Parts: sequence; structure tokens; C-alpha cells
Amino acid sequence: MIAVRRASHMLALVALLASSNTLASADEQPAAESDAAAARRAARLANMKLLAAQIQMRKAEADETPFFNLRPEPLFRYSDQPRGFIDATLWAWGPAGSTGRPAVLAKVEAAITPANEPYWHFCVVSLDDELVTADFEGARRLATTKPGFELRKIPGAPEGAARPAARQRQMKDLAARFTATIYNTNPDTKRPEPQEMRLLATPIHRYADEAAGLWDGMIFGLTTNGTNPDMLFVIELRGDKLSSAKWKYGIVKMTIAEVHVRLDRDEAWMSPRNSPRETWESFVRKPREE
Repeated sequence: MIAVRRASHMLALVALLASSNTLASADEQPAAESDAAAARRAARLANMKLLAAQIQMRKAEADETPFFNLRPEPLFRYSDQPRGFIDATLWAWGPAGSTGRPAVLAKVEAAITPANEPYWHFCVVSLDDELVTADFEGARRLATTKPGFELRKIPGAPEGAARPAARQRQMKDLAARFTATIYNTNPDTKRPEPQEMRLLATPIHRYADEAAGLWDGMIFGLTTNGTNPDMLFVIELRGDKLSSAKWKYGIVKMTIAEVHVRLDRDEAWMSPRNSPRETWESFVRKPREE
């Protein structure tokens, strides 16, 4: 009977994971497109996938360590027209066979300059507990000097629910307690101005690794322009046993802007402009051909 309950529990969790990822990937699909526009969109996605596949991620211990595996489809597709990102995708890498938190994420963005020059923009960030590296076209693009983030307990969090569907609601409720202010540069004044970020309606990714004491986890995105997740945070339920597991969070930056993140009304994390770069990096590739 215990085995049957565990199998039923895992099937329910797998179904929820699949549904949440499908929602995230389809979140920004236009309601209606012309055949030509749909073809361009499909071709751009294929190009972004080819570029993502060229980024080689691995743990930084030694060059002999295996490369992380790239997930076959993007976690999220978005745009940020005010900053010239006309189409973009967020990809995930992790150890072969892993069902837990991704080790590395990368944005692949089809961008255009104010002078209408098309180019590719990339942003790579670590979510790993150990040091990682990322190489692209023979160049080292990221070499982290510390873990991707620090997990902290969420004060006042409820006990983790036994059912996956109930935990999903708990994670969304916990995510709603986070707010943030970003200081983006005004294109006219060239000065940083505060903007309140908003939580993306759909979680970006859900994962679990019960054997490692990770009973559930979700990646959420915060944005200001379009649906570009400039800031990410994870919420995870961790512990040796589900009955005693605790909710924790970690914060990830994917922007050069100054950002202040609050949990309830208290500042929980901040980063000055263009810092820190210990766990993430951005770079470009020109030209971009449609």
C-alpha cells in the first residue's frame, strides 16, 4: 500500500511538473499570427535553440567533468520591446538524469540596437551549489567564484503540504510575498530611475528530487518590461523527511541594473548596478541574421 501511495504521489507530481512547464513555454504565444509571422517565429526559435546548444556548461572542478545536459525546450519565451529584445528564450542545463534544480540558466535573445542593427544577446547565470563554467564559441564566458545563491528560510511559512497540488498553491502564495524595485536607465535622461517589478503570472519551472531531500521547488520571475525575467527567485521545500521539511528561497540576478528585493516589507536582498558578477555574465554576438 505504501508503494502504491508513493507511485500515485510521484505520478501526480510529474503531471503537475509537465503542466506547469507547458504553461510557462506557452505563456507568451500570440493569440493569432499570420502564416509568415508564425514561420519567422518558428525559425527564430530554431536559431535560438542551436545557439543554446553551443553553450557548454560544466562544474568548474576540472576540465574532465562531464558537460551538463541542455533541456530540449526552453523554460520560457518572452520579449522586451523597450530594450530591443524582440524575441527571447530562457534555457536550462543540469546533470544527466537530474530531476532537481537546474545547474545553469541562460537567456538567448534576438535583439536590435537603437540604430536597427540586429544582434544576439546572451546572459548566463548559475543556480548550482558548486562553482561552474560556461564556454561559447571557444571562449570562457562565465567562471563563477561562489555558489549561485544562498538558500534562506522563509519566516512564517506553513508546513509543506503532503499533496503536490497543494504545495503548488503554497509556493505561489509564498512567491506573492516577494516584491522588488529595479533602477533601469531612462533612455532619454540616461539616469537610473526606480521601477516596481511585477511577478510573472506563470512560474517558470517546477522540479523535485526527493532522494536528495528536495521535495518540491519552483523558479519564479520578476519583470518590468514586457515579460523579461530580469530577476529570478527559487522557492524550495527541503528536509530529510517531508513532514519536517522547511520552505526556503534563493535570489538570482540577470540584469546589470541595481535591484532591491523585499520579503513582505523587509529588504531581503540587494545588488548595486553592474554587480555582482560572481555568478552571472552577459555577452553579445554580431551580426544576427534572420
